[in-house]
Amino acid sequence: METHSVSSGVKVRIHPNVIIENFEYENFESLQFLTASVVYAGLSPWLGITGITKELLNDGQSFTGISMEYKQPESLKFDIGSLFKLQIDFGYSPGSDPRTFTGYELKETCYTSFIFKEPGINFKDLLKWIEHYRRLLTTLFGQSSFITYFRVTDSLDLTLNNSYNVFYRNTIDGFPNRAPSLTRMRTQFKDISIPLTNILNRWSMYHLSDDLDYVGWVASKNFHHFSEETFLEVSRSLEVFCGAIMSKNVYSEEIKEKFKLSIINKIYIGEIFGNKTNKELSDSDKDSFDDIVEKMLSAITYSDSISLRRKIKNALSLIKEQLDNEKFKELFSDAKSLPDVIVDNRNYYTHYDENSIKKIKKNELNIEQLVLLTRKVKKIFLLLLFKDLGIPMQQIANSLIHLDVS
Repeated sequence: METHSVSSGVKVRIHPNVIIENFEYENFESLQFLTASVVYAGLSPWLGITGITKELLNDGQSFTGISMEYKQPESLKFDIGSLFKLQIDFGYSPGSDPRTFTGYELKETCYTSFIFKEPGINFKDLLKWIEHYRRLLTTLFGQSSFITYFRVTDSLDLTLNNSYNVFYRNTIDGFPNRAPSLTRMRTQFKDISIPLTNILNRWSMYHLSDDLDYVGWVASKNFHHFSEETFLEVSRSLEVFCGAIMSKNVYSEEIKEKFKLSIINKIYIGEIFGNKTNKELSDSDKDSFDDIVEKMLSAITYSDSISLRRKIKNALSLIKEQLDNEKFKELFSDAKSLPDVIVDNRNYYTHYDENSIKKIKKNELNIEQLVLLTRKVKKIFLLLLFKDLGIPMQQIANSLIHLDVS
């Protein structure tokens, strides 16, 4: 028996002798699969695509029952670059519901299939892709999506006889019984159906970058619990994302190395400490000299980095250009002072140094104020992220104002 788990709360148990016949492998990571079919909670109401028609029956005088018919909608298909194909298939299952007249209902389910090319993908990487797209759904919904069903196969045929229900055990306490509510979603399929292919492809590029993969993870997190670390995490993700998408005047590595070499060649330690030779200098003087030179060289290495304060100012300017004044003011009425407040609090909770304590001392935020500040940081971050995915900023601003949540 071998086990594996991922951060979505899924625990995997594989029994190769039972599940996979005539299939050789060296270790867990080498198991290759071509297709995985996943059910994500909340995808059906987000898509809003239904194949069910209901008709109330009567005999001309009284209600006699309900007629239900299911016509399977056409699959949605997406090419994710040269990586894999995504296919959303629609199905249904019969169920009972005491709230209906008959006690009977049809439940619709969306199956999201990840279809890879030969020779397939190992199980560990497959789970990471599935989790990565769960995060996208959570980000698009504005509330959590979960994996409720999982099936894999080593062929391109997803029929029951050719696939393996290898697991599902959710390890999160309080697994949700209800899908997200339509009225509280940030987006819906009908509003972004045209750019959805580009959104899915752009999101896949995030997974291929350590920085942007981290950004996607933070974007999908909701504030069910809060601490100072939540504020720091969201601030960090904004800083990382701005660094990744904002244009920079980058000096070439060759130029930087020439600068460094020039400094090393021209600074003579003896001149600084009274033309003494190396033998005459104390270890303390040598260490001080080395520290100063190291800081100068580091300054050259990061000479084209943009400070968090400048990143936030640039981000707010970009958002202001995209939104009308009324909506911008509704979201960020304190835009002028906001960069300083974010940075000062970030420094305070990160360093607790004398300078940050002095700045914050008179205006230290209580926990409720810090929660509100964190929500503003995440709103900046989400507006930039959705724009980068190809969703109009105005549309997301409307959602953030309507829901009044981050």
